[in-house]
Amino acid sequence: PAEKTGEFWLHEIKFDGYRTMAHVMDGEVRLITRGGIDWTKRYGDLPQAFSRLPVAQAIIDGEIMVLDDRG
Repeated sequence: PAEKTGEFWLHEIKFDGYRTMAHVMDGEVRLITRGGIDWTKRYGDLPQAFSRLPVAQAIIDGEIMVLDDRG
């Protein structure tokens, strides 16, 4: 196998979080898990951040994680 060094190789750190969809509708936000559970209240002030987005409607699918001083 080729040596994994040099200018042609990249890597990225794998962060584990919670797969979540942010449903934004007219300033109201619901954070829903992949299994369909509403976890909005578990995310503290994060729903407020989504509510400030300049959109009327959106579904944002991603992974939510929290980093500490060590990453």
